Amino acid sequence: MRKLYRLAVFLGLILFLSFFYFSYSSKISLLGKDFFVQYVNMLFDNSIIKDNFTQLKKTIYFVQLGIFAKQSEVDKIRAKMLLLGFDLNLKKIFFQGNIATKITLGPYDENILKDIEKILKKNNIKYLVINE
Repeated sequence: MRKLYRLAVFLGLILFLSFFYFSYSSKISLLGKDFFVQYVNMLFDNSIIKDNFTQLKKTIYFVQLGIFAKQSEVDKIRAKMLLLGFDLNLKKIFFQGNIATKITLGPYDENILKDIEKILKKNNIKYLVINE
């Protein structure tokens, strides 16, 4: 049964490729041999893949302002940060046997992080940078 299934898939693939070739053969011949050589070289050129991967693999930073058990402390930090123009990330967590609120800013890339740190230092706000 498996061999029959494989044979059917193989024949279907052959039919599809032949249909594609005969349908677009006039357009394919216009592209020329150099096009296919360049295309194959591009497919197997690792530098293109590496460049694209390094662009995607950027470090993301978060700024942690603290973990607070009291809601009044969270409200103070929230008010101060809203006045400075920041959007906060508030997350309820279980910390040392109690429910607490973790306050973070971000995500930021390296360039924006430097500006954020300047603003926080200028306003005497303690923070911790976390990268992921």
